[in-house]
Amino acid sequence: MAILAVIKNYLCQPLVWLSLIWILGMYFIRVKKERQQFRIAVNSDCYEGRHFLKDSLAFFFTAGIFTVLCGIGLPMKVIYLYQILAGLSLIFFAACDLSFLALIGTGIIMLLAPKGWLWADKLPAGFTTMMLLLASLTAFLQAAVATKSKAIFFTPTIKEGKRGRRIVSYSWRNLALIPLILLVPTGKNGGIPLFWILNGSSQHFTIVLMPLLILTYLTTTKLKPKALLAYYQKRKNQLAFLEAVLAFLALFIPQNYGLVLLGLSFLAELLLQYSCYNYNRKGHFWYVETSRGVRVVAVKADTPAAKMQLEAGDIILECNKKPVANASELYQALQENAAYCKLLVQNVDGELKICESAIYADAPHEIGLILFD
Repeated sequence: MAILAVIKNYLCQPLVWLSLIWILGMYFIRVKKERQQFRIAVNSDCYEGRHFLKDSLAFFFTAGIFTVLCGIGLPMKVIYLYQILAGLSLIFFAACDLSFLALIGTGIIMLLAPKGWLWADKLPAGFTTMMLLLASLTAFLQAAVATKSKAIFFTPTIKEGKRGRRIVSYSWRNLALIPLILLVPTGKNGGIPLFWILNGSSQHFTIVLMPLLILTYLTTTKLKPKALLAYYQKRKNQLAFLEAVLAFLALFIPQNYGLVLLGLSFLAELLLQYSCYNYNRKGHFWYVETSRGVRVVAVKADTPAAKMQLEAGDIILECNKKPVANASELYQALQENAAYCKLLVQNVDGELKICESAIYADAPHEIGLILFD
């Protein structure tokens, strides 16, 4: 019964419901936007919700073991403040990821706030270390969800270029909410008696599931999505290691100096986001409309185009041995053979390749290509 009560309390927390609402909103907005630009959804599957559930459950045990072994215990008022800042970060998720900064911001506000304003008693011993450990966990989980396989979920958006040609930008948003097992101090009476590693004394605790918000937002105009994901993953793993080092250092300095370490953590995240932006800006390739062949904007999953391993940015030069310069010519060439398609394609690296596949009989427009109109 106690376990059911913990789960019930978790499901009643505002951040859980805000995340679910945001997931549904993100799905409907994406599909509507794609249909407005391409007259069809690139991916009508609600993969946002599927990834939300999969990632949230996949990391539950890993994160729970981490927090319990480290003896991370936070007062409820800290958890409430974090949920407020995390909820605010969802508002800006359409343009950037502030989930990591929401966690660090919680620690900074608690250390800066006058005594008696947000809590009656002092902060628990090792508070800065605990916040930095949670920051390290957050960065690690952000890196873990940014796998190369998710490159297919980058959403295309067509924009007007400076020279009259349209260009495509690709964005990817991923939201997960990890039920984090935390030990909340209850005083000397009641609760579960456990040994708290960080202060080395026997205290009583109650177990609480805190929703840890894991947001990931990336956008690219000049890089392959897989390359950007790999770069982001590498930088986030480096940030996770840095946070772990700062957490270790916090054990040996007075808590008054914890603001310095949290400030360094805050700055490191800002530098990471700028690094990803700058890495994309230095890319050598633009997803731009071309007059030589037909540029592939996106590929629908489980279609002949996907089976031919066509990718966003590819240029189709020939279809069924006929040169093509626009979408109309491509579909006319597809009519030449109602059951089979052979394409001459140039990829983003300038390499030529032959792509062949059977297509749906009498339905060449269902090949699965999203093109410039």
